[in-house]
Amino acid sequence: MASLTCPYCFERYPASSIAYRCINPEPARCAPAPDEALGRYQRLLSPPVLPRVFASPPGMFGRVGKAKCACGMATTKTVCPECHNDLPTQFAEMQSRTIAIIGAKEVGKSHYIAVLIHELETRIGMSFNASLATADETTRTRYLNEFRRFLYVDRVTIPPTASARAGSSVRLPLVYRLSFARDGLFANQVRVIMLVFFDTAGEDLKNIDLMSTETRYIANSDGLIFLLDPLQIPAVRQQVDPGVPLPVEDAPPQHIIERVAQLVRESNRLRPADRLKAPVALAFSKMDAVLPLMDPGAPVRHASNHDGYFDIGGAQSTHASMRSYLHEWIGAGLDQFMRHNFDNYSYFGVSALGAPPDAQGHLPLGVAPFRVEDPFLWILHELGIVPGRKGGSR
Repeated sequence: MASLTCPYCFERYPASSIAYRCINPEPARCAPAPDEALGRYQRLLSPPVLPRVFASPPGMFGRVGKAKCACGMATTKTVCPECHNDLPTQFAEMQSRTIAIIGAKEVGKSHYIAVLIHELETRIGMSFNASLATADETTRTRYLNEFRRFLYVDRVTIPPTASARAGSSVRLPLVYRLSFARDGLFANQVRVIMLVFFDTAGEDLKNIDLMSTETRYIANSDGLIFLLDPLQIPAVRQQVDPGVPLPVEDAPPQHIIERVAQLVRESNRLRPADRLKAPVALAFSKMDAVLPLMDPGAPVRHASNHDGYFDIGGAQSTHASMRSYLHEWIGAGLDQFMRHNFDNYSYFGVSALGAPPDAQGHLPLGVAPFRVEDPFLWILHELGIVPGRKGGSR
């Protein structure tokens, strides 16, 4: 039976190790108890008192999904054996894909995640005959209150992400079911995968060796999206329009990529010369502010063309063009590091908002994303989840 990665604590374990929570409504027959594992995950001073968790009984191999508690009550409520979070329905029966979205402070991770999810629910979903649905109530509530409300209702920017050390709510990932329907020989075929997004604060990356959940999130990810802020690059800062708000200068983008590469190597016990296998998308954010500096014929200046298929040719042209600009802006060092340390990587340019906010953080024209789907679809294509074509159209 295949191994699973918990979408909450990101520990890996065989499917046969899934645990269960009793649902007996009579405390006298099955007394609730302090859940130490869940309390540790939520960083609570006192663990919550909940119905008991028990391991899969012997002989459950191959029949994950239902078990009987010692009290005699059968349950289908599955939980992670490590952190005791409730697992999504039919979790063990679906492919689970974790895509790590990584970037420094002020790079725009929260905006990118919020807009990507919105586009998957609407425009991209229509193009790929796909459906995105939340896998738990926490994801539904968090996305509506902490992401969507700001951008799509109030038309303001999302407040900065707090450090995961500041509270447990920040440490809760966004978990979704993404299903694709394709015409088969005799009937429609539906493929369902579990998608996990985790919005870490930029400053947490500087202490990532101390953050075990964040460490596992990155080290066990199936694909990585590095968001790089071109407005952090001195050569770009000097040329952009004076009206463009500039972020506080932070560490060069290569420093974070080097830190993550080291983290993945140590966590997976790779040798120094081993290149990382997971597909890595390096996406320059806030491209709306940078496009005026680029050649009119640059591929990134034009909308991408993914009509039910990932546009392979367009992605290759964008990669070559952005690589050239990267060399122009900061030299060849970062690109050389990528070549020596990653098996499969590609450059992209995206804009989550479409235009800079005003001085008060308002978005007068709302959200007008540009190419936000490109890095995500490229990773899904590299993982064999979405098909691709050189021309990008049917």
